[in-house]
Amino acid sequence: MYISATDLNGNWFQVGLPFIVGGGSSDSAPPAISEIDAPTTVSRSETFEITYRVTDESGVATHPGSIPFALVRLVRAGYEFGDEDDIRGWFTVTGAPVLDSGDALDGVYHQGFRGNGNTRPGVYEVWLIALDTVGNFAFTRTATTLTVTR
Repeated sequence: MYISATDLNGNWFQVGLPFIVGGGSSDSAPPAISEIDAPTTVSRSETFEITYRVTDESGVATHPGSIPFALVRLVRAGYEFGDEDDIRGWFTVTGAPVLDSGDALDGVYHQGFRGNGNTRPGVYEVWLIALDTVGNFAFTRTATTLTVTR
């Protein structure tokens, strides 16, 4: 590990220090996401849910309030996550992810959505984000899509 500092006069200093992690986890794999179930077609103002399974040897992490860190993003087909066209808020999230069955090691979750005034008709891809308790992170562009109609 290196630590560096610069003062207001531009003087710079860097020092290298040994850094050893002890007692860490052997889990180095991100959570696995599978069994995604989404409606094929939804109307622009329809409320719907997407269901998915997340497995991990250390367990899915939780946000404060025990909300699972296993969530869905919907991105217009042909765009990347975070593109300007993606961040316009095409959908309103109707609730936090919910663990329906199983546990943090192997659980089935759902998350609800509703189109809003910004929702454009077209194809949207399901992306899933999951974090385990030791910090491994999955950010997955899945093959699952849904089509929004007027």
